[in-house]
Amino acid sequence: MTKRIAVSGATGWLGRETIEKLSLSFPLENLVLYSSNGRNIENNAGAALPTESFLPAIPCESLEGLIHLAFLTR
Repeated sequence: MTKRIAVSGATGWLGRETIEKLSLSFPLENLVLYSSNGRNIENNAGAALPTESFLPAIPCESLEGLIHLAFLTR
């Protein structure tokens, strides 16, 4: 089973920068991205990266880690 890394808050500044750094070491398809609105984001290379609305159940055994960067802004 491929290990994946989940990133919450992927559409925020901190999330986008973290994704750029992670993409240097991990294939983008191994990153699971979450945001409050489920919209796509674009990385510096111009690739559209889909995000999912917040945290449906993910089997923990399939995750290498979780980077929690989300916070309430409203």
